[in-house]
Amino acid sequence: MGGKDSRQSVEDHKDFSETEASRYITIGGKRCELDPKATYVMQDRRGLWFQATRKPRIFDNDWTPNKVPLVAKTEQGFVRAVQTPVRRPWKEAVFHVGDAQGRDIGDE
Repeated sequence: MGGKDSRQSVEDHKDFSETEASRYITIGGKRCELDPKATYVMQDRRGLWFQATRKPRIFDNDWTPNKVPLVAKTEQGFVRAVQTPVRRPWKEAVFHVGDAQGRDIGDE
């Protein structure tokens, strides 16, 4: 194959900067750093988690494209999108960040 490995190391990922004040949320036992402007987190039908600055709307049978994936560090030190089993209909898996603090929303 010879192509460049598409995985990023934690050091290369700006979201894991230790110099900035950080906000975190727990999803499926994984601690995920939130963008300082994020106000909502949501899960799509595939089980992937995203964050958004505005309340998401449904567009083309999915969430609006204006969303950013939530990421977490793997045991190997790489950054990956957070994916958990879908436990509720995806249209109901929208959480306000303030309401989700201090609990694991991936287990609900």
